[in-house]
Amino acid sequence: MMTRTGLLAACLSLSALLVSPTASAIKNQFGIGIALGEPTAIDFKWRPSRIIGFNFGVGAHHFSRNLAAYADFEFGVVDFKAGVAAGTFYLGPGLQLGVASHDHYYGFHKESGGGTYLGVMMPIGVEFGFKFPLEIFVELRPGIVVLHAPGVFDFGGQLGFRYGF
Repeated sequence: MMTRTGLLAACLSLSALLVSPTASAIKNQFGIGIALGEPTAIDFKWRPSRIIGFNFGVGAHHFSRNLAAYADFEFGVVDFKAGVAAGTFYLGPGLQLGVASHDHYYGFHKESGGGTYLGVMMPIGVEFGFKFPLEIFVELRPGIVVLHAPGVFDFGGQLGFRYGF
């Protein structure tokens, strides 16, 4: 059983990790590739510094004709090494905009008819870089819809690959 002091120390350690980002283990300033999942997209990443990154993508929502685009501002929180790869855990706010031509889902909520939607997302993920110019990332994308079905929880996730340069 954890004492109050131990619990306080664990909470302070976790909060220190979340508010003091470390330098990214990924050495490439730019990356372009594909993200498979929700949404499936052509993905572009720009790292203007070793701590922050901007991620953009355009593609299909729910593997359909529904267009989706996203833009995220990501903070590198924790770096690590795993064998031949270096990795970074990241999180940050983002927006997702889409145009639906027919019925579609936000997470598990079905919305009838087409329309334009806007969601506020909070991508949480991990990316790996290698000595050669390949980046692999896995991310969860929880969020809230603010336009078309306000207040509905939305959820997505991606597995992606980027060529880094």
